[in-house]
Amino acid sequence: MSKLLHYINPAISAVIKHAIFIMAGIIAICWYVRSGGLEPIVTTLLIIAAIVDFYSTRQVEYKEKRRVLLHALVHELYINLNAINDEPFNPNSDEISKFVVFPRVQNTTLQTCITSGAFVQKKDTELFKLMHSWNQRSSELNNRLNLTEQAMLQNTTSDNIKVWRTRLKNGHTFANVRESLIQLTEHLLKNYKNESGIDTDSVLFPDKPHQTL
Repeated sequence: MSKLLHYINPAISAVIKHAIFIMAGIIAICWYVRSGGLEPIVTTLLIIAAIVDFYSTRQVEYKEKRRVLLHALVHELYINLNAINDEPFNPNSDEISKFVVFPRVQNTTLQTCITSGAFVQKKDTELFKLMHSWNQRSSELNNRLNLTEQAMLQNTTSDNIKVWRTRLKNGHTFANVRESLIQLTEHLLKNYKNESGIDTDSVLFPDKPHQTL
């Protein structure tokens, strides 16, 4: 039975298990009422133990799922923080006239967190809101980077490249991206450090130990 339930949708599997537990409990109670003795009592206790084990196991799995996702999300956000603080997005006067292929910000783990269903509790309301905001902003930035590179390639003069790189650096899109990324990162580090195992003192990248939020 357990092998069969493994291949069924988890939600349907849980319903089936609940129904089996209830049916077994009812049968055990009826058995005790009709015949008495210790055997139905022992059976009932075993059923209760199975129910407790089922729910405790699910709770452990749920907490571990959240921990893994949160840890991976913070790691992804740190990668993005390093990317937007790097030279391509913050060129000096000598580099701003040179063509560059911009690194894209990553949101794969973010989207997994949103669709996982692990962060839909009331306590996660603000986190869920910030994740959706960053998902939108990160997609906007990556689209903007595609357009900027195309515009620079259509006219590769130093002046044209400088214009487009300056617009990107000083534009509202990049400012909103930075703000959204910092808000989400700070919220996670402050409110979920116990779950993720990462706080403001954690060093994820030894070569860059002081990420600037």
